[in-house]
Amino acid sequence: MSNSLTKEKAWEILTEFNKDEFHLKHTRSMEGVMRYFAEKLGYGDEQDFWGIAGLLHDLDFELYPDEHCIKGQEIMRSRGLDERLIRAVASHGYAITVDIEPEHQMEKILYATDELTGLIGAIAIMRPSKSVMDLKLKSVTALLNLTDPDTVTEIHREYVLAGADVITANTFQAHELKLHGEHSIEEVVTAGATCAKKSGARFVALGVGPLGQLLELMGRLSFDRAYEVFRRQMVAGEQAGADLILIETISDLYEAKAAILAAKENPRLPVFCTITFPEDGRTLRTRTHRVMWKSTQKKLQRPRRLPESAYPLPKASNRAVKTSRRTP
Repeated sequence: MSNSLTKEKAWEILTEFNKDEFHLKHTRSMEGVMRYFAEKLGYGDEQDFWGIAGLLHDLDFELYPDEHCIKGQEIMRSRGLDERLIRAVASHGYAITVDIEPEHQMEKILYATDELTGLIGAIAIMRPSKSVMDLKLKSVTALLNLTDPDTVTEIHREYVLAGADVITANTFQAHELKLHGEHSIEEVVTAGATCAKKSGARFVALGVGPLGQLLELMGRLSFDRAYEVFRRQMVAGEQAGADLILIETISDLYEAKAAILAAKENPRLPVFCTITFPEDGRTLRTRTHRVMWKSTQKKLQRPRRLPESAYPLPKASNRAVKTSRRTP
């Protein structure tokens, strides 16, 4: 890295292209995260290099979001910055806007921590304290419905104010394989649905995510067990007043079938289902987009209590790449 590039100079370059307060806070957070890992992983003599990479990683994002990690390279080269720094910063856009794959450990840390740091920051500003100092690890789960319902409701309300008719309850992982008996499924799901209702939403969707375990034959979880876990969560959702069920980001057709079957045989609420596909277009059991659509289509119907324009989501099934950035 160029000896002339100090933290102060890097900040000057950053603020030339970025003015948003939250964004600037995120870059400072990333600087701290990168400096921490440099020291922890034995790169103490490169702490400044790692820190500046964190500080400049979103240099072009505010003004050039469609050219993120592309325009930034041009800007940094025009300022004569070190090519190692340019490559490191650009690599965190791998498989999104650039094909520069993270190779050095520092590049991998930057790639892995960027989204997580942003998520924690976003959660922090929605809390009454506006701080991470009182944020516990378990706060970033469905248990937040019980421990901090006001924050959950406020987040939902922001979506309602932005024009959303349907709010997804914070129940993505509210099932027994994740809660481990700390609280009952019914308690957590009911609290989640209550938070969503208090936001003023027209409709409340029960968010149902993957179980986090592979089903047989790839894993040890049986189809019947998966069905029962989904069933209990969905029945609790109906009893809590959910208007529909949103099965989210499933990547295994076998698991999707267990979830859809549980939804149709028990609560009998309208069902939406989204499917996640990796970059090669095939799911865990090598199912293509077309196969997944045909298999799930048969089990879904037009929602009964939603507007006539609403269709089961597989009609516009989402194809997600590594970043979970979805396109039709």
